[in-house]
Amino acid sequence: MQAAHSVEECLTGFWKWFPVLTAGVHRLVGFSPVITPSRGQFITVNFIIVMALSTVGAFSYRRRRWALRAALVIAIAEVINGVYHVGATVILGRYFPGAISGVGLIIIGSLYLMARATGDGTSTAGTSMP
Repeated sequence: MQAAHSVEECLTGFWKWFPVLTAGVHRLVGFSPVITPSRGQFITVNFIIVMALSTVGAFSYRRRRWALRAALVIAIAEVINGVYHVGATVILGRYFPGAISGVGLIIIGSLYLMARATGDGTSTAGTSMP
């Protein structure tokens, strides 16, 4: 789902919002940088993110404990990411880049978190620890 989300962000110009969004964070905390990525930088970072998440997914499938832990954190982050994009659409009263796939992030991330909460698919018995 993150791959679809990254594609949507790249095709709809989400990187153009970074100066506005990071300036808002800077005003709140006072020490964070204002980020102004180019289109190419944004695409590159998203490609790296998708590859990293794919790697975690492959190791989660093999029941590596570290990957299952990482997948839990990633699922939480993806739900928050989706809520952010959908929330921005509601607040602005118009489409915000990433909102369509953001719904998928919320749904898939929530389903994964519910499965983890019920104990489905969390056993690492018989696996080697890296």
